[in-house]
Amino acid sequence: MGYAAINIAKAFGCKKIIATTHKENKKNLLKNADEIIIDEGKLENKIEKVNKVLELIGPKTLLDSLKCCDKKGIVCQTGILGGLEEINKFDPIKDIPNGVYLTWFFSNYPTQEIIDKIFGFIIENKIDINIGKVYNFSNIKEAIIAQDNHSVDGKIVVTLN
Repeated sequence: MGYAAINIAKAFGCKKIIATTHKENKKNLLKNADEIIIDEGKLENKIEKVNKVLELIGPKTLLDSLKCCDKKGIVCQTGILGGLEEINKFDPIKDIPNGVYLTWFFSNYPTQEIIDKIFGFIIENKIDINIGKVYNFSNIKEAIIAQDNHSVDGKIVVTLN
């Protein structure tokens, strides 16, 4: 998702895109970002305050993302990859800094119209989606193993034919 987010942000005309990764060997995948930072668990005070954050990891990193955002900035939480137990400890009054906005994006049930708009945007803006490997549906097991092992750099695509 992060690779695509960088290219989508570029297509929307974002002036400066900062990308993070936990692994040094993944920096090359973020080459379209203006700045790449190795996230060692805490970004607060490691970067200048920003006005928009796309939080792709989840509750585990949400508090740090909120602290990196400037007043009147927006954090959009879309990831739910880790730290679900943190949700039970989350206190919006205490944890969302004054003047920072938190919103969520859930994409599990898109309509055909929305899918068509997304693909139209990708095509119109010539967005590179960074396909790492294509599997046939009959090899879905291998695709899932590759995803779980993080052995493919880029998107894993499964075709039905």
